[in-house]
Amino acid sequence: MKQTFLILFFFVVPMSTFAQVIHLSGTVLDKETQRPISGISIHTKDNKAGTISTAKGNFSLDIPASKANSYLYFTGVGYEPYSLLISKATNPLSIKLTPKTYTLKEFYVMPDTSLIALLRKAYHKIPENYPDRPTRYEGFYQESGVYKDSLLELVEAVLSVYKEPYTEKKEAPGQIEVLKSRHKELQNIGGYSYGGAFDPIERDFVLKRGKYINPEKFKNYRYTFNGITSNNERNCYEIEFHSKGNEDKIRGTMLIDEATLAYVSFNVHGQFKGNVALSALSPPLIESNENIVYEQLNGKWYLKQTTVDENFLFLNKIVYMNGSFVSTSLQLDSVLPIPVEKRLNYRDPILKKTENYTPEGWTDTEILANEDPNQLNFQFSTDETSTIFQQSPTKKQSASEVFITILSKLKMGYGVMYEPNLQLFAYQPVLGYQFNTKWSALWQAAATSNKFVENSLGVEFRKNLNTAGYPAFLGTSLFISERTYASGYDYSITPQLSLIKRTSKYFTFEFFVNYPIPFHSEGNFKSSNRYPNFGIRFYLF
Repeated sequence: MKQTFLILFFFVVPMSTFAQVIHLSGTVLDKETQRPISGISIHTKDNKAGTISTAKGNFSLDIPASKANSYLYFTGVGYEPYSLLISKATNPLSIKLTPKTYTLKEFYVMPDTSLIALLRKAYHKIPENYPDRPTRYEGFYQESGVYKDSLLELVEAVLSVYKEPYTEKKEAPGQIEVLKSRHKELQNIGGYSYGGAFDPIERDFVLKRGKYINPEKFKNYRYTFNGITSNNERNCYEIEFHSKGNEDKIRGTMLIDEATLAYVSFNVHGQFKGNVALSALSPPLIESNENIVYEQLNGKWYLKQTTVDENFLFLNKIVYMNGSFVSTSLQLDSVLPIPVEKRLNYRDPILKKTENYTPEGWTDTEILANEDPNQLNFQFSTDETSTIFQQSPTKKQSASEVFITILSKLKMGYGVMYEPNLQLFAYQPVLGYQFNTKWSALWQAAATSNKFVENSLGVEFRKNLNTAGYPAFLGTSLFISERTYASGYDYSITPQLSLIKRTSKYFTFEFFVNYPIPFHSEGNFKSSNRYPNFGIRFYLF
């Protein structure tokens, strides 16, 4: 979720040396539409100097004067490469790139019915073309946020990605663990992004049975067959799709391998109206670009890379977020789910889960040593990230940051409890603070319209019961409770046993039984501790 930005390079040199540089800046445009192009890589041949065009097509970089007689290259997905002799360049530059024209192997006119039949066949061949057993990826992830062409943060991490088999759609198809990480937070505008590290799962349209390929959603899109093109020496069907609705506008292109009917890549652009009313908790998405690539290995297709650019409206500010993941290794045998205590939760901002950069910490990205940098489409090169991590933050932690950090640890629930001794149902709100995956502090209450009120404070311990899918827990709690009723009150110690199940990324269900043991009572209420109470609750997150 993310987009690029304007960056200045500061090269560290000995005090006795003053290296001369050539400063170049300008805009990259589409030659046909004259619209700005984002995500264009601008670099010298040796990749020692370079940057990426911003959402408005702008770029700025400093190049050593020794490279004056070298060429500056402009490359990007969907456009013909362009080069410029550095000594001939004058500011401001206006670079116009020509959209890439694909050479079709054959020309087809495919009827709509045949095209839909092809799409259905490709969808039903997913279990045959993709892994039929759990897999574990290891890969490199980079995330950044930009506001007004100024970098907010940069995160780099090595991720472990567990995926369930592709044989059928699952509500919990995978898990994420951060193996190694570093971050540099330069400024903050009052919030954090979350969910980006889950792109290898959430943006895997094949694993998730995405709406663009799901036959049940075909009625919402218009599909066009563009012909057969070559991709990495394989013939592929090129199919374009557009949403039919008037609300969100989505258009994209997918490549389907001619021989296997496997999905090879997706390139999707979306414009959204968003829900401004919910912007405090979930900033409305304005625009997004997604590029998803698969590769074949031993007869099966696996996710290779995801690149996502998203623009959000946050507190009346347009914020650009960019996230890229590339798979660097794959485990196919004896793959086990990631232990619950090591998993990254979907609502956890990765910025708060990674290690702050120090010179003694992670200072390189050797995991990408065998990858072609021109094919990665990462927002920042290794040299650029090295420069960024040496910068000093411009803003200390704000009160809003502290609040958001605490908010991510809160447990908020609501349910109903049955009190058999008094034969009544009580509504029960719960608020807690989660110290880690096992221990939490809780406050829970209960109340009815006929003057029954209960307040309890206590601690909870959870033991994980499963590893695959959404986790289930056995919870044990101990509370100090105060209960009042029209005829009396009591103070009690209340042990509680719970069965807890995460039902989605956002909701958790709990069934509980507790037994108040009074140690002080007054009035008729003191004889009402004969049967256990029980109930159900739903939690947000």
